[in-house]
Amino acid sequence: MITQLKEISKDVVVIGAHEAKRENKMNISFDFDNTLQNPAVQLLAQGFIDDGHKVFIITSRLRRRENKDLFEVSKKLGKPLIRFTNGDSKVSAIQQLQIDIHFEDCPVECEQLRPFCTVIQVEPFIIEEE
Repeated sequence: MITQLKEISKDVVVIGAHEAKRENKMNISFDFDNTLQNPAVQLLAQGFIDDGHKVFIITSRLRRRENKDLFEVSKKLGKPLIRFTNGDSKVSAIQQLQIDIHFEDCPVECEQLRPFCTVIQVEPFIIEEE
């Protein structure tokens, strides 16, 4: 799923080309659809929160639509800030929030965001409809 994340010691984690000492607090964001919907990615986000990093959810969703699933996950994680881009690029949100690392499933968005932060592309998590 996340191939670029590797813990090399209890004090250092390597994310892509970005090596971060755990005491260096970072701004870390997650896409929601097909990314933070994945329970394994939620555990990763919770780990970053537990380590004292600031976690954000940045989604292309429209704010005015039903977002019950998004708000449930946000509540489970302690209500990190949610930034809705309403279908626009996430670049502005990444810059405004000074994001260090962003987790994303969309290859196009990953390419757009790479000049502004470290981007970890994750395999999409598809929720099967009943």
